[in-house]
Amino acid sequence: MSRNKNEISNRSVACYLKYGYIPAPETMWRGVRKLEMGHVIEIDISNKEFNKSSYWDCEAEFDERDELSLDKLDELINQSISLRCDADVEVGCFLSGGYDTSLTAAVMQRQSKNPIKTFNVGFDDADFDESVYARKVAEYIGSEHYHVTCTPDFVKQTIKELPKICDDPVADASIFPTILVSRLARKYVKVALSSDGGDELFAGYDVYSKSIEHYNLIKLVPLPLRKKISLLMRNATSKDKNFYSKYSRRIRRLSRLIESENSLEVKNSYQAIFDEEEINKILTSPSRIKKRKSPSKGKLNDLLIDDLKHSHSDQLLSKVDRASMHSSIEAREPFLDIKLIKYASKISEHQKLKGRNSKMPLKTLAHKYIPKELLDRPKQGFSIPIKSWLEKEISYLIDEVFSSDGMKHNIFNQASIEKILKMYHKRDGVNFRQLWTLMSFQIWCEHWKEYQK
Repeated sequence: MSRNKNEISNRSVACYLKYGYIPAPETMWRGVRKLEMGHVIEIDISNKEFNKSSYWDCEAEFDERDELSLDKLDELINQSISLRCDADVEVGCFLSGGYDTSLTAAVMQRQSKNPIKTFNVGFDDADFDESVYARKVAEYIGSEHYHVTCTPDFVKQTIKELPKICDDPVADASIFPTILVSRLARKYVKVALSSDGGDELFAGYDVYSKSIEHYNLIKLVPLPLRKKISLLMRNATSKDKNFYSKYSRRIRRLSRLIESENSLEVKNSYQAIFDEEEINKILTSPSRIKKRKSPSKGKLNDLLIDDLKHSHSDQLLSKVDRASMHSSIEAREPFLDIKLIKYASKISEHQKLKGRNSKMPLKTLAHKYIPKELLDRPKQGFSIPIKSWLEKEISYLIDEVFSSDGMKHNIFNQASIEKILKMYHKRDGVNFRQLWTLMSFQIWCEHWKEYQK
C-alpha cells in the first residue's frame, strides 16, 4: 500500500468503464493491490518483506490435447459434486433452469437419498424470467424447490448497500438477483452449489462463436488497410455532436472490430461497455488501458483463457462470493474442480464449439440426466430488466446520483455526463448498460467519499 491509499486510481476507473470490473492486481484505490488468481504471497515477519509467486496458471493447462470421453467427463463431474456435498450441514443447489445448474442439480439429486433443496430467482417481466424452466427441471428430478421474485422494490432497498456488500462498484446488475436467491437459500441451508465456469470451460457464450466468425471474415482484408479504414471511421464520429448516440457507438465498435489482429481483440470489442474514445471524454484525467495479449493457444482457447483469467475471476466469481457471503451462505463451485478444469482445457476446440453449436460436451452429458426438451432453448443468461427499471421504478435515482454534490469527485467530465443524461431524459438511444455502469460508480463513490483524499 502506498501513501496515496485514499486516492482513487484513474487507471482503475478507466478499466471499470471498459470492462465493468477492475482486473487484478489493481483495485479502485491507488497503491492497493489484490492477489491474482493462482498466486500466493509469502511474508517474512522478521524483516516485513513479502514475496509473490504463481503456483498455477490455467493458461498452461491448454498446452496439451486429449480426445473427449463423455464417460470421463461424467465421472469427473460426479466426483466434483460429491466432494462439494461433503458437509456437516445440508447442502442445497441454485437452479436457474439452464444447462449448467440443471446438470448440477440432477447429478446432486441422483447422489442423494432424500430430495435436495433447489433455489431459483425470477422476474415479473416474462422476457427475463426463466423460473418456469427451473420449476420443470425441479419437478423432473424430484427436488424440493423454492422460488423468489426479484422486484424493483428489492432493488430500491438494496442498491445503496452494494458498496458495503461488494467493496467495488458493480457494473453487473445481476448482483441483485444473486443477493436475493442467496438470502432465499440461507433460510433453508448454509451451503449451496452454484454452477459457474461451465460457459468458460466448454465455450457456452454466444460471443465466442461470433468473435471467431467475424475474425475469419475481416482477416481476409490486409491489416494495414483495415487500420486505415478503422481510423477514418473513428475520426468521423470524434467531432460528432451525437458522439454518444447509438449510431456513433456502433461505428466506433465496428472500427475496433475491423482493426482486430486476432479473435481475442474481437471478443473484447464486443464485451466493452465503453470504448476508449468514450472513456477519454468521460474522464477528466484519461488513462491508457493496456491491450491484452493473446495466449496463442487457438482461436477459441484464447477466448476461454481470457475470460477464465479476467472476467470470470474478477467479476463473476467475485459477485457470487460477495453476494453469498453477505447472506451468510457458502457457495461452492463444482465446475471449478481442478481435475475438471485440467480435463476440460485439453478437449479440442472443435469438440466444444462447431459453428453456433456451443458447449457441446456439457449439453450432451446433461441430456443423459434431463430430457433435451426441458433444456434446449436459446441461451438467455442471468440478466435483469435494468432498462425498464431505470426508465420507470428507479428513474428517480438518476438525478440523485448525478447531482452537483454527487459529481464533486471531479473524476467524470461534467459536460460528457450531461450529454448522456440528456439522451436518457429524451429516451434518445441511450445505452442503459452504460448508464447503469456510471450510476453504480456514483453510488460507490458517494458511500466511500469520507475515505477519499
